Amino acid sequence: MYKKNIIIVVSILLFSLSYGQSASKLTASAYAAEATNLLNIDEGKIYYLTDNSGSIGENYAKNGFSFLTFINGKQSANVKVIQNTCGISDITKKVVEDNLSKPNQFKDLIFKNLLSRKKLEDDGSKIIAVLFYKKEFVPLLGDYVKELKRLEKNEGIPFIVLTLDGKNAIKGIDDIADQLF
Repeated sequence: MYKKNIIIVVSILLFSLSYGQSASKLTASAYAAEATNLLNIDEGKIYYLTDNSGSIGENYAKNGFSFLTFINGKQSANVKVIQNTCGISDITKKVVEDNLSKPNQFKDLIFKNLLSRKKLEDDGSKIIAVLFYKKEFVPLLGDYVKELKRLEKNEGIPFIVLTLDGKNAIKGIDDIADQLF
């Protein structure tokens, strides 16, 4: 199963690289509208990475790419680590809290809301779920979105959707980073 997921992700990344070269850029509002329509979420949940951000911590790469991570101030938890404990549909706030560890693999990254450009504040007062997004990932994200909505409603864990697209796909944002993958 793990190898199959890697093959799927690599295939999607290769496709997205070739597709991204020919696709036209969208405005932030058009990109947000498309993403929220595909994921059935609120437009206010779409964020981007700024170009003056740091880098993802080395431990994140060691655990393998995951579509979902949780952050809380100086701590983070990759869903791949959590899935050693339980399946995605069994994740609770307690499970996330038990799997948070230092350092936060995303502590030096600056996330801003795609529409308001407001910086995401992660002061450690609450857990925030971060779902990585590219249009090509949509077929793989349905279960994640469903569970994130459940966690937000039942456990009080808000979520954001972080686009992995950047300057190559979204126009009109001066501080957006290049494409991440």
